[in-house]
Amino acid sequence: EAKMLDHGGSLYIILRSDHAGYNCYMFGVVGVGRIYNCVHVLLWKEGVAKELLKITNKELLKDFNLQIQPNEFYKYRVVFKDDMFEFFIDDKKIGVLKDSTYDNKGYIGLLCGSRAVFRNLKVWSLD
Repeated sequence: EAKMLDHGGSLYIILRSDHAGYNCYMFGVVGVGRIYNCVHVLLWKEGVAKELLKITNKELLKDFNLQIQPNEFYKYRVVFKDDMFEFFIDDKKIGVLKDSTYDNKGYIGLLCGSRAVFRNLKVWSLD
């Protein structure tokens, strides 16, 4: 679970990262509380980001009855195996994608572009 403490911030879960962090997947939210708020999945390759999935604030509200606001906790979850990824917010599946750029190895992490609080972190293997 995570919450942004101010408007306009961002937070991400980092997956399958190399040691330097230049190559990885990132799932998160940007622009919390702003009109341009969106949830997206990024593929970072040699320090350059490519957007693989984007869901705008308007789509979140219409399709999933979610509106990410500052100072509220939301449960972010990623389930991945091999080249399949499922992305959830508050137990609602908001996206699925298939990508084989990086294999099942690597680091995981958290990133926030502003002030954020994380709690109840869990990581486990599905094997």
